[in-house]
Amino acid sequence: MNGQRALLFFLLPLLLLLGGSLHAAAVLPLGESPAKTELAPYIHYNCPDRLLTLEQAMQLDYQPVPGDHVAFGYQHRHCWFHFRINNTAPHTQELMLTLDFAMLDHTRLYQPGPLGVSEQSIGDVDPWALRPLRIRLFSYPLLLAAGETGDYYLQVHTTSSMNLPLAVMGRSAFIEEQFGKETALGIFYGIGVGLVLYNLLLWMAIRERAYAWYVLHLASALLFFACLNGSAYHWWPEHSDWNNRSPYVFAYSAMFFGTLFTREFLSLKKLWPRTHRALGIFCGLVVMATIAQMLLPPEKINGALAAFGIASLFMLSGTGIACWRAGQREARIFVLAWGLFLFMLLLVSLNTYGIMSTLILSLYGMQIGLIAQQVLLSLALAMRINQLKAEKQIQENASRIAHAENVAKGDFLAKMSHEIRTPMNAVIGIGQLLHDTPLDKGQKHYVEMLQHAGQSLLNLINDVLDYSKINAGRLELEHNPLQLEALLSECVALFTASAEQKGLGFSYGVEGRLPAWVLGDAMRLRQVLNNLLANAVKFTESGKVSLQVQIAADHDGRLQLTLTISDSGIGMSPAVQQQLFQPFQQADASTSRKYGGSGLGLAISRQLVELMGGRIAVASEAGRGSTFCIRLPLRPCDAPDAAPAETLLDETSYSHVQVLVVEDQPVNRMVITGLLQKLGIRPLHAENGQTALEMLEQYPGISIVLMDCEMPVMDGYEATRQLRWLEAEKQLPRTTVIALTAHAMAEHRERCFHAGMDDHLAKPVMLKELAAMLQRWNHSAKS
Repeated sequence: MNGQRALLFFLLPLLLLLGGSLHAAAVLPLGESPAKTELAPYIHYNCPDRLLTLEQAMQLDYQPVPGDHVAFGYQHRHCWFHFRINNTAPHTQELMLTLDFAMLDHTRLYQPGPLGVSEQSIGDVDPWALRPLRIRLFSYPLLLAAGETGDYYLQVHTTSSMNLPLAVMGRSAFIEEQFGKETALGIFYGIGVGLVLYNLLLWMAIRERAYAWYVLHLASALLFFACLNGSAYHWWPEHSDWNNRSPYVFAYSAMFFGTLFTREFLSLKKLWPRTHRALGIFCGLVVMATIAQMLLPPEKINGALAAFGIASLFMLSGTGIACWRAGQREARIFVLAWGLFLFMLLLVSLNTYGIMSTLILSLYGMQIGLIAQQVLLSLALAMRINQLKAEKQIQENASRIAHAENVAKGDFLAKMSHEIRTPMNAVIGIGQLLHDTPLDKGQKHYVEMLQHAGQSLLNLINDVLDYSKINAGRLELEHNPLQLEALLSECVALFTASAEQKGLGFSYGVEGRLPAWVLGDAMRLRQVLNNLLANAVKFTESGKVSLQVQIAADHDGRLQLTLTISDSGIGMSPAVQQQLFQPFQQADASTSRKYGGSGLGLAISRQLVELMGGRIAVASEAGRGSTFCIRLPLRPCDAPDAAPAETLLDETSYSHVQVLVVEDQPVNRMVITGLLQKLGIRPLHAENGQTALEMLEQYPGISIVLMDCEMPVMDGYEATRQLRWLEAEKQLPRTTVIALTAHAMAEHRERCFHAGMDDHLAKPVMLKELAAMLQRWNHSAKS
């Protein structure tokens, strides 16, 4: 038996040589220091259906390789290749056999010789350390003596595309080629990584989503190329399965992020929503393919990549062309950049299926195409930045103009409010004084009409100011404890009387237990409720008006308050309801003429409710009444500390209190004096701030000053500042200063307090408000 083995050992090389001579291709002659020579014209092949030994493989019927390169597409059988090389040089040569495709799973080279068969093995699933040469490409060293003809058999098996760009060259030519390739590859990765970092910094600066997708696309493409040309395999040398799957995973990743980039860069969601959705579906399919690539056997799923590549070619290029034709400037560069890259991807896809033998062009052309694509897309993104800057500048200019207009509008409204409130103070004040004088029935009716008209005009001024403050973002809500039940009862009592005067029914019901105290803005909540109830009564000629209140606990400890105001009035059509909450809108011109009003109430009510964190809705039908529903979140709170009990004013309560009225308008001075006399106060007078300071020094018993703000010689702000300075300098007791001014906006109140005033009372002055103000500050002075 041992003798038979020894005989076989000596005869096998001879058998292989004889067997090979029966089917060998033309011999490749190599002279002194041969340059790189393609082996395809000298190669024969056979891909049997079963795994063979070398002895069996030598008996195969080999066929010439079609084309200039070995490109069989997805061929999962174990293929055998045979070629011969003759050394025509007068000395032994060190040659290098190269396979310039790094995604082959297993390659095994057999070389018969006088001493037997030498065997070398390389594959992307083999450990990096076992390669004959530890370089990224598959390279076999060959040694041929002078005049010797080497007979070679190459066995190849792979789950990727079977592409074999086989070449042979001398050692010096191999070193020179490797230096050139690695230099070019270093430049390629240097540019690619530089573009990634550059666009990453841009994304961090401007947070434009297109940049994020672009950076991820470019990084994925670079990793795909790192796998395609073998650079990545020494990073994970022991992970053979990952070596098999990683190129496909990174290719799908580049495709996925590239599609997302396309959707964002071309603004498809806004301009082409259907295309935006279609590309989103394609992204979903890519994700599914990526998951399948990670889970299924490679030979079952690897071929899908080329199909996805071709699909993305037509989808993305077609989308870019459509956007280009629609007039998008950036789409031109997109089509050029993406089309170039996808064209190269198409060549690779055709090559993987063995349709085109264009491996050299597809491999290195794709790298050039990728760099060209990324440079062009970076230019397009730079154009996008400039466009965004221009749009931002336009928006900022528009914002500045709008802000200036709002400021001018606010200043105008504040000025007009001041100018209107000053004579309104005289009209309403004299009306109050006249109403309490002996009048016959007709005269009293005229005075009441005068007071009603003056109050309507004042309400209109307040609505315009409120609307202006809300639009300018100057309206701030208070968050103070309020008695919800008392507030609702007050509104119900007011409008029950109004309904009864028109012969209407008024119902009020509460579902649930109202909390004693909640946090909120009582004045604004009352304003909203009063406006809706006033409208319900105003627009109802017969029938009834109702207010229903529901309270329910929310999941986070808050309360959900629902106020439902219903009436059986004129109702509204759907068209009217759509514009109901817009400013200066009513049902139609006849409604405005018949019922009056500015059309601001509901607009203000909606904005106030939204500022409170709630919602307001309406349901109505023409001729069948309306229902307004308000939902507000409220938070229960503890009762505030009890305030000292206040005593009612009478004519003797303030007979000992000296009040100084500082007012430059004689009519307003007369009105304030008349109102104070009704409270039993005989005030002193001053026409400006300078005179007021002199009188305060002359009459040290003055305890309260009603100070107008805008006066000649010295205004109220300066007079108050000087008064506070004198009090501090001479250690005098503090005199209460109450601003009595036609300025009613919050910033004017703050200006009064900043000047040293204690409180603010806006004109026109009502007797009840004046009495409450004096009562509060007289009590504070006593305490």
